[in-house]
Amino acid sequence: MLNELDSKLLGGILLVAGTTIGAGMLVMPITTGLFGFIGTLSILIGCWLFMYWTATLILEATLYFGHEASFITMSKKTLGLVGSSVTWISFLLFFYALIAAYLSGGGGILLDAITGFSNENFPLWVKILPLLIILSPFIYFGLSVVDHLNRYLMLAMALLYLIIIFLLFPNMQNNKLSYTNWSFSLLSFSVIVTSFGFHSTIPTLVNYLERDVKRIKKCLLLGSLIPLVVYIIWEITILSIIPVKGPFGIADAFSNQISLSNILNRHNDNNFLIVAIRIFSLFAIITSFLGVAQGLFDFLKDGLKAKTHKIKLLAFLLTFLPPVIFLLFFENGFIQLLEYAGALVSVILGIIPILIVYKLRIHKKNNVHYQAVGNKFALMLGLLFFSFVIIFVILKNSGLITFSTAGLL
Repeated sequence: MLNELDSKLLGGILLVAGTTIGAGMLVMPITTGLFGFIGTLSILIGCWLFMYWTATLILEATLYFGHEASFITMSKKTLGLVGSSVTWISFLLFFYALIAAYLSGGGGILLDAITGFSNENFPLWVKILPLLIILSPFIYFGLSVVDHLNRYLMLAMALLYLIIIFLLFPNMQNNKLSYTNWSFSLLSFSVIVTSFGFHSTIPTLVNYLERDVKRIKKCLLLGSLIPLVVYIIWEITILSIIPVKGPFGIADAFSNQISLSNILNRHNDNNFLIVAIRIFSLFAIITSFLGVAQGLFDFLKDGLKAKTHKIKLLAFLLTFLPPVIFLLFFENGFIQLLEYAGALVSVILGIIPILIVYKLRIHKKNNVHYQAVGNKFALMLGLLFFSFVIIFVILKNSGLITFSTAGLL
C-alpha cells in the first residue's frame, strides 16, 4: 500500500499527465503528418523541453511566494499592474475558451454514446449540461477529490490507449514514416506547444504536495514525460497507417477538416476501434477539463482573496458561468479564440513565468527552496522562443503565412 505522501505524488503525476493529454491528441497527427515523423519527433522533444523548463520556473516562483500563491499574485508582485493585467486577461481568455470547448465537445461525445453514437445534432445548451452537472462539483471540493476521480479516468485512458494501438498495429507500414516535407515544418508548432500545457496546476500541486520540492519536481518531470511518450507512440502508429497523399490521407483530412476517427475508419474496418477512440476522446477531454478547471478555480480564489465561503462560491461561479454564457451567445467567438491558443499559451506559460523569475533574480530575491536551471541568457532564449510562437500564430491566422496541400490531394 502507498503511504499518503507517495499516494499524493502518484495523484499529482497523473493530474499533470491527464491535464496535458487532451482530445487535441486526435488532431495532432493531421497537422504533424504533413511534415513527417522524423521532423515531428524533434519538435515534440524540443517543445517538451521548453515547456518542462518553464514549469520549473513557475515552481521556483511559486515556492518563493509561499502558500496559496497563483499566477495573479506572482505577476502582480513582480510585474506590477501591467503585468498582472496581462496575466488576468490572457489567463481568463485562454482557460475560458478551453473550458467552453471541453463542455461542448465532451458533452457531445457523451450524448452520442448515450444515444448509441447516433450523431444526432443536439442543441448546444444540451451538450454543455452533462460535463457541467457531473464534474463541476468535484472542482469545488478541491484537488484531493479531483485527484481520486482523475486516477480512475487515467487508468481507463491507459487501457483504451493500449487497445487502440493493438487494434491499429496490424495495419502499420514502417516505410510511411520516412516521408518528410520541410515546407510544412512550422505547421504543427503551436499545436504541439499547446499540447504540453499543464502549468496551471503547479500552484495547486505545490500546496497539495505540501511544498515538498523533491516530490514536486518528480511529479512535473514524470507527469510531463508520460504525454511525450504517449504522443510519440501515437504519432508512430497513425503516421505508419494513414498515407499523406490521396483520398482520405493526411492532406485530405487537413484540407477538408475530416476527423481522425473517420480517416481511421477508412483504413481499418473495425467498429469497435471507432467506439474505443470516441470513449478515449471523452476521457481525454474530462481529465483535461478537471485539470484546467481546478487551476482556473484556484487562480480566481487567489485573485479574489477567497477567505470566506461566499467568495469561494463566487470564484466557483466565475469559473463556469462566463464560458457557458459566452458559448451560448458567441460560439464562433470561442472557436476563433481557440485558433490563437498557441499564442495565449506562450504568453501565460512561457513569457510571464520567465519575466517573473527574471525580476526575482535581478532583485537578488533568490529562492532558498529551489532555483530552476538557466541563467539570464537562457531566460532570453526562452523569451525569443515563445515570442516566435506568438508571431507565427498571428501571421498564420491572419493569412500572411499559408500552407497549401494542392499537390498532395
